Amino acid sequence: MLKRYLSLFVLSLVLLSSAFGYQIGDWAVWSGGRIVGVEVNGGVNLLAQFLSESAGYKSTIGYFTFTDPTDASTFGPDVVLWPNASALGSGGTLLPGDTKTIGTLPLGTKVGIYLIANGYNRKGRPIYRTTIAGGSDTLQHYNAVIDPAKLWIRFAWEDMVALGDKDYNDVIIKMMGAPMPVAGLTFGMTSLLSGAFMFMRKRRMMS
Repeated sequence: MLKRYLSLFVLSLVLLSSAFGYQIGDWAVWSGGRIVGVEVNGGVNLLAQFLSESAGYKSTIGYFTFTDPTDASTFGPDVVLWPNASALGSGGTLLPGDTKTIGTLPLGTKVGIYLIANGYNRKGRPIYRTTIAGGSDTLQHYNAVIDPAKLWIRFAWEDMVALGDKDYNDVIIKMMGAPMPVAGLTFGMTSLLSGAFMFMRKRRMMS
């Protein structure tokens, strides 16, 4: 009986751990043959994670909501994620894996990403967006890739006017989803551990 309980306990831990991966790749919003953002299709804590930076600029990265990617009048306000999206040792403090929480958004919310080229503590700099409209030009200043397991969407940016050298590695981030708050996982693990303890204690008292 104890062996069976422990097996169920381990299985539960695996299931709880896997809950932190969410197939956000299925939520990609397409327009004009490219990914322009993510549409929230379920209860999820949306996250943005810094991966790398290889630029001379100190650019700003943020997000915004939109309804129509071709109509800037449907865009929500810009929200800054990283005022200076530069890596440690490259004019900034960011390390690969640094993560910002966008939050839990209403069902159907569409979220895009923007970059202000060399925008750290500067005004009037070019802004580029994942959407068709709303940027300083109509060029696509990023490449978007969906993880084969659909757990993230990566956005790799080119921050130069007229697409510069087209290396698309000036700032690279990815968007992910965590459908279960940490508190939920903690509660689940605590309940399972408590159950295992009580079962073993009862067995000792009966022997």
